Amino acid sequence: MSPEKRIQLMQQIVPLVNLHRRFGLAAFIIIIVICVTGILLNHTEEFALKDRFIESHWLKSWYGIEVEGEASIYPVVINQAQYHVASLEEHLYVNNQLISQNAGMIVGAVTAADLIIVSTPTDLFLVTPQAELIEKMSLSSFIASDIEKIGVGASGLVLLSSAENVYTSRDDFLSWQPFDTQVDDAQWSEAASVSTLELEELKSHHLAKSIDWERLVLDLHSGRIFGQWGVWLYDITALVIIFLSISGCWAWYKKRQLKKLK
Repeated sequence: MSPEKRIQLMQQIVPLVNLHRRFGLAAFIIIIVICVTGILLNHTEEFALKDRFIESHWLKSWYGIEVEGEASIYPVVINQAQYHVASLEEHLYVNNQLISQNAGMIVGAVTAADLIIVSTPTDLFLVTPQAELIEKMSLSSFIASDIEKIGVGASGLVLLSSAENVYTSRDDFLSWQPFDTQVDDAQWSEAASVSTLELEELKSHHLAKSIDWERLVLDLHSGRIFGQWGVWLYDITALVIIFLSISGCWAWYKKRQLKKLK
């Protein structure tokens, strides 16, 4: 092979190899992240990523997760033990234990038959003192208008008050009928004032399960954790990987030609 031909081939190979090396180093970290997160996503159930939650406050701030809306707390007493029924962003809590994520706004809470009875305008929640949901009952079949408040009568019956009437149940809350007795002596549930400490504690529990590991890994895998710029960066990295594949094959082909011409 003539020296001129060798020089010509070397001039084609060397710049391509250098460019291949620089691009490979630039994409190295992102490629590793994509590979590792891809493996984790393929084994979501084995690693229980859906059941594990992020506790880092700065990461939640990075996601822009903040509590919106006001909290309301209704204190109740069972066997001289006090419980706090709280509502925040339509989530229902009993002593900071999550009962329902879409309960809606609660209008009050009372106790009966060693249960905590929580009312929203359209539903009733029966909860144990151990913060276990027994049943969620729809009231629309018995009461046409929204419930405005819940209370307990002098006889111990649970009362629900709407704009039209007052209702009670005599069959363990399975059905509701108009209450035809005076309710002047009824004790209606009222929200208590929320202290700063109680509010911060409730917010802490509220945000505790806002981001699971599967969401974090998925956002790392797609680049969305860095916003739209992260998506574009990962798109560019994908193009770099395509270039590395093509340039690697081209450099190998040219080196093979060079060896044959020796």
